[in-house]
Amino acid sequence: GHAMFPFFSIEIWVISCCLITWVILYWGSYQTLEKVLLAMVLFFSLTTLFIAFSMQTTDYEVNTGQIAQGLSFSFPTEFLPLALAVFGFTGISYGEIMAYTYWCLEKGYAQSKSEDIEETKAWIRTMQTDVWVTVFFITIGTLPFFFLGAGVLYSIPELQESLANNSFWDVDIIGSLQNMFSLVLGGWAKWLFIILAFFVLFSTFLSGTAAFTRTITDYLISTGLVLEPKEGRGKLIRLIAFFIPLLSCAFYF
Repeated sequence: GHAMFPFFSIEIWVISCCLITWVILYWGSYQTLEKVLLAMVLFFSLTTLFIAFSMQTTDYEVNTGQIAQGLSFSFPTEFLPLALAVFGFTGISYGEIMAYTYWCLEKGYAQSKSEDIEETKAWIRTMQTDVWVTVFFITIGTLPFFFLGAGVLYSIPELQESLANNSFWDVDIIGSLQNMFSLVLGGWAKWLFIILAFFVLFSTFLSGTAAFTRTITDYLISTGLVLEPKEGRGKLIRLIAFFIPLLSCAFYF
């Protein structure tokens, strides 16, 4: 946000994002959350896919020989610890696995109290289909971004120098990544990248906070630290939806 509108300080953006997150989670239902996240992720994925195809008409084109070489399973062993760390940092974690069960219920899966085994099997098949569709969209959303990184970022001298000097952590990450867009579409595309980067980071914060409101609520109730409100879990979920962004903001400062 600060990169788009520098006249607003980073502190104002931190407070604004936490406030918007709380408002969405307090007033919005699961259906609202689903639509907001879906819109942001789809826009990012489809735009990245378009730019990846556009890259094939530039000097940064990735050819079939390079793809075949990348699938040859040869890997410099000195980068294995870094690769494992990156995989662990970006991969599916326990948080997503726990959150998925909550979203299945709030989506409406298996809400029937019937003990019909065939109905249960039908819901299991529905969730299996859901997982396969998710894998498909994650793949078509990740591969274009990877090809852009491999095709464009690999050829940028300052990044090559930072890798050679083992000073990668000194690189301006956002400034470097936006080259994937601006070197393909032109200088104006850096603003498009900044908007998409905001979508990705904010959607992660929003979905993660929403998941924690459910897991923390059930933890407090199941351990007896908090009595379940007469109005149900909803009141406690909304209360926690206020405190998580508040604490995130406080920790930042």
